Parts: sequence; structure tokens; C-alpha cells
Amino acid sequence: MTVLFELGQYLEDMGVATHDVLFLGSRPEEPDTVLVVYEYPGGAPQYVQEHAAPIIERPQIQVVSRALKYEDADALIHDAWLALASIGNAVLGGVKYLSVRPNGSPGILDRDHHDRVLLFFNASVEKEVSFGVS
Repeated sequence: MTVLFELGQYLEDMGVATHDVLFLGSRPEEPDTVLVVYEYPGGAPQYVQEHAAPIIERPQIQVVSRALKYEDADALIHDAWLALASIGNAVLGGVKYLSVRPNGSPGILDRDHHDRVLLFFNASVEKEVSFGVS
């Protein structure tokens, strides 16, 4: 599994968003209300002397909520922010997540061509490197 699927499943398990609202890596035109998780490159991995391969990876994520009403997008993004920021030393999808740290509070990104509000936050992830986990 990847960070998208592991964190996506966590958001579903925590009741933040259901599979018909939660999207991983792409934002569809429909439905109006969505929560999207994107992954992008992060910091350098952590190595230790006795291992040739890295032991900790540090991807970054961006979480975006969209809704017709600002209040709906705001409630969704804040629920996601709180749920993800609460991850610490947790096993998700068989992989140990040391932390998910938001880089700031949620804020407005834009409005789309249908005048739906887009709110977002970015977060830094630290997780153990998983070899052979799919």
C-alpha cells in the first residue's frame, strides 16, 4: 500500500469521509462535496549506519476539501486535519506511522469554476520504510 491508501483508509475508519466522498490522487468534477488526498515528494529519508537502505521515509501530503457551502468544506477539512494530526506511532496498513504533522492550519485555496469553495492543508509524514508490503 502507499501513503495515499493507508491514510485514506484511516480517514474512512475514523468516520471523516466515506468512499463516495474520499478521493486519492485526483479530484473529480462530481460530487460537489469531496475530500481529496494528494501525495508529493517530501524530505530526505533517514538512514542508520547498520542499514544500507533508508529506515524512515518522509512524504508530504496535501488534503483538499470542496463543497458548495463554505461551512461544509470547513467542517470536512477540519475533521481531516484533526484526525491526521492525531496519528502518532500508529500502524496503518501494516506500516508504522511515526507522525503526520500539519504544516499549518487549513485555509482557503480557491473557488472552482462552479463556485465551490476549496480549502486545504499540507502535512509532513514520517513512516517506517516498508519492504515487501503491498
